[in-house]
Amino acid sequence: MKKFAFIITLIFGLNSSIFAFLFTPSSNLSFSNRTSTSISLSWTAGGGDKRIVIARKTSPPAITTNAPQFNTLYAANSNFSLGAAVASGQVVYYGSGNSVTVTGLDANSDYYFTIIEADEGSMLSYASNEVSTFRLDGNSSTTAAISAPTVAPSGPASATATPINSESMNMTGSFTNKGNGAGRLILMRPCEAPVNNPVNGVVYQKYTFANHNTIFGEPESSSAFWVGRETGGSVVIDFGDVQGFNFTFANMPIQLAFDVFEYNGNVAAGTAVYKTTPLTFCANTSSPTAPTVGATSLSFSAIGQNSLTLGWTSGNGTSRLVIARKSSEISSNPTNNTSYSANPVFGNGTALGGGFVVYNGSGSSVNVTGLDPASTYYFSVIEYLTGTETITYASSLRTTSSTNTTSSSSSSDSDEDGVSDAEDEFPTDPFMALSTSYPAAGFGTLMFEDLWPGKGDYDFNDLVLDYRYTVISNGDGNVVEARYTFVTRAIGGGLQNGFAFQLDGIPANRIHSVSGAKTNGITYASIGSNGVESNQTNANILVLKNASELLARSSGFAYMNVEAEAPKVEVDTTVVIVKLLHEGVSPTEEFTSIADFSPTIFNPYLIVGQERGKEIHLANRVPSALANVTYFGREDDNSAPLQGRYYKTRNELPWALNIVQSVPHVIEKVDFTEAYLKFVDWAISGGVNNADWYLNLPGNRNEAKI
Repeated sequence: MKKFAFIITLIFGLNSSIFAFLFTPSSNLSFSNRTSTSISLSWTAGGGDKRIVIARKTSPPAITTNAPQFNTLYAANSNFSLGAAVASGQVVYYGSGNSVTVTGLDANSDYYFTIIEADEGSMLSYASNEVSTFRLDGNSSTTAAISAPTVAPSGPASATATPINSESMNMTGSFTNKGNGAGRLILMRPCEAPVNNPVNGVVYQKYTFANHNTIFGEPESSSAFWVGRETGGSVVIDFGDVQGFNFTFANMPIQLAFDVFEYNGNVAAGTAVYKTTPLTFCANTSSPTAPTVGATSLSFSAIGQNSLTLGWTSGNGTSRLVIARKSSEISSNPTNNTSYSANPVFGNGTALGGGFVVYNGSGSSVNVTGLDPASTYYFSVIEYLTGTETITYASSLRTTSSTNTTSSSSSSDSDEDGVSDAEDEFPTDPFMALSTSYPAAGFGTLMFEDLWPGKGDYDFNDLVLDYRYTVISNGDGNVVEARYTFVTRAIGGGLQNGFAFQLDGIPANRIHSVSGAKTNGITYASIGSNGVESNQTNANILVLKNASELLARSSGFAYMNVEAEAPKVEVDTTVVIVKLLHEGVSPTEEFTSIADFSPTIFNPYLIVGQERGKEIHLANRVPSALANVTYFGREDDNSAPLQGRYYKTRNELPWALNIVQSVPHVIEKVDFTEAYLKFVDWAISGGVNNADWYLNLPGNRNEAKI
């Protein structure tokens, strides 16, 4: 009989100051849900605001000689052996909770668990055992030997390669059904190569493709990245409880096959046992040397005497040039491997084909100024791909359209801002001319799950807001102000959360003023004289100090507008106006063009429990300069900032959602994936599959849970 022995070590702790802290110890340790590779622990929390759980195989952690060090944060991972090493054990949990499920254990083995209270005051302090020790031993138990799964993953399955530039691609794939094992090992090989079966009990590692020109045949790479290396090999691209993959690699003119093996045990710890019949599917990874789809649907709006806005539907290039010419179409095309400077003021960009480059970027619109009244202008859009040292233009796919500016005699310009009264939305205001709203009609929805870095109950109703904003520009195409409307619809969490948004790429000192925010009496953040948060690089606008203050709570109910039987309470509307110019003047003498103020710069986020550094953003959106980055990689979070990966679980699930129309939220404690049935497939595919997952279409929703 093998035993699980459990020890709770809880005592007095001294931080680096002269003060000592008395921590009431955790107690009532119990365990459940034993399998051959995992076990669940639960306890009654002690007096620290956090606690660290250390696990060790065979013998207890060496707390008496090698306790956690003051002011040192240890990375925790509930997968045994993947957490930080401390006290001759592994950190399997760090947080404020009272339970954890530890995976990656060996069958028929003894494990010891020690819980130490922690205090995240001015300096991180841990209890030590220099004064006293509290010990609790768990009951004995025998774990079963690991056996192979009996059900393999199954399709439909697919993989898609999308060019990033002329030298690299992004590969995403997914399959419909998991097997009945603890996880899946995903291997990649050339389609013509044989299937390579993984070996039971061998440690495998996920391959990193960055900065490699080829994938196969790299002798310097560790054998742990490969299966069957001696016969050509398959590369390990992912493992765990996954249902798809997403990675970047160098282009190769071949077809790649993906083999998905179901397993029990732990791949990284070398205890995995595999079902040898994999799910296999292929994808074509060859990449075009130039874009194969040109821009389409050129359209004109806000046409005035001297300006207009051009929009288009982008092709499959990484970027595109827009060249404008008066009276006729351009007479020549751009030259490969040549870069062209753009300027939206006609005549100021690089000359090309008798015209001038007015746009060069990855967007889908440009506001062009400096035009002559009553004149015809031709606009050509050309897609291109960029590599490390290459630029390849798809000149044969050039799309051209023309329009006329208005006549100075046919329309008055009352405010003399260069935009005729017929086109000017503010004909008597010389500082405002045009407006653009997002979404174009109606409202979008923001939803947050606030227990990050843990998944929590994953109901995405801890804060639900509808939003819409309007950006106003002047006759020169520069942003004057942006008006944001937020409707707080529901709150399904007990934390006192704040709400804010960052304007990515817009310097904080370029904002003249902010009005309408509900932040009076805020103590956890500092707001500057212009209404923007202090000590930030980008402009960060704190909208709500505490969202819970905005909605009334019905008697007898814990939350607002999320409990099925609770009466509905009135929503709250907040309108925030962010001014960049005051009477045409910028606080920095720099201007922001309407083209640079696209919807992509809107970066909303939750401030959890009024802890300023604990931000929850949309997937892969960059946090603010004040975010506490030590949360990344804890619990269920799989952020990798150096790779541009933020706020995602290992299987690509987010903690925040931005939906382009107003949609219903789920009932309290209902898993979001059980209400929106195609959400998971959309998330793990990187947004490629089921892009309409939120719409009320057959098979998309379980209405009983909304």
